[in-house]
Amino acid sequence: MKILLIDNAGLVCKNHRFYCVEGTGKFAAELVELGADVTMFGQKVVMESCVSVFDIEAHGIKTAGLWRKKNKVMSYLGLYFNAIKYICKSDFVYIFYPNAFRFLAFICSLLGVKYGLYVRGDEGIEDRVSKRIYKRAAVVLTVSQMFTNMVNRVTNSNVAENIRPMLSYDDSDVVYDHVYVSKDKYELLFLCRIQKAKGILELMEALQRMKSNDAHTFHLTVAGDGDYLDEAKNECKKMGLENEVTFLGGVYDNKLKAEIYRKADLYVLPTYYNEGFPRTLYEAMIFGTPVLTTMVAGIASLMKDKENCRELAPHSVDSIVEVLTYAFNHYDEMGKLAKNGAKMVAKVVDRNRPSHARQLYQKIEQYGK
Repeated sequence: MKILLIDNAGLVCKNHRFYCVEGTGKFAAELVELGADVTMFGQKVVMESCVSVFDIEAHGIKTAGLWRKKNKVMSYLGLYFNAIKYICKSDFVYIFYPNAFRFLAFICSLLGVKYGLYVRGDEGIEDRVSKRIYKRAAVVLTVSQMFTNMVNRVTNSNVAENIRPMLSYDDSDVVYDHVYVSKDKYELLFLCRIQKAKGILELMEALQRMKSNDAHTFHLTVAGDGDYLDEAKNECKKMGLENEVTFLGGVYDNKLKAEIYRKADLYVLPTYYNEGFPRTLYEAMIFGTPVLTTMVAGIASLMKDKENCRELAPHSVDSIVEVLTYAFNHYDEMGKLAKNGAKMVAKVVDRNRPSHARQLYQKIEQYGK
């Protein structure tokens, strides 16, 4: 079975080898282990990306696409035309959605090649084009029940299903015995890709305000890499938070990441980024870290205010100050929310559920019968 994977992240070339993000790479590698002939298609770029750490070809995965050109429009036009020959050679095309290559779904239909979608964000999820693409898809897998319900509603079918999150942890890693004790100083954690839309600037502004009020003692660990990292460090200095904030950079070792979560008293994610359901929220709940988060996109499908987290308002420094202050003063309550989160996430990451790769592979086999 020849499967063509079309992600929007690009194929990163370092030292004449191609790399992708770990989650996508492990997913593709498992498809290979299941017996598929997998080709990852995308725009090839030369860069020293710390996010793309998975060696694609070392795991028996092929690569296809074109090198990025200076003209963005010409790059994508070239990629669209180049994709046609690979679609013709494939038994199945799997498109990460939404995606700049989403119109390739129509080309698949014209060529009589079955395709599936991995819906992981709400951008254009209910627009006219998306509805047509969903209806023609053989398989639709999503990152949250909210997206599954949306797709099934607009297609008037049950074509969409949830996947088990693509994490390096499962229910055997869930921490149930964490002790939540009020402290004089709280350790805060912001772990994710460092982008402005993740709310890092608003978080630091909130901490600057809380520091100036001298009401609470805290320390923030920022773990992650991204295009806003250097600017975030500069803003931190301007705000005079060098002693209160530590930047670790990208953390890719799973044991180290687990340790960072366990040491944190609160995980704070003031994101307003258009995303599905952040993996870091699963991870925080797995390791018993109380969560403060906004409810944008697919987050509200699992996170419930005063049930397994406390809600932050997007773009709001005031909200972060208010909720952090409450968490510091009612930390025993935050512990109860974290324990609720641990029980809930254990069901979501149950190792007995099929992985994303296996679920897709089984769906393709069923569709082909």
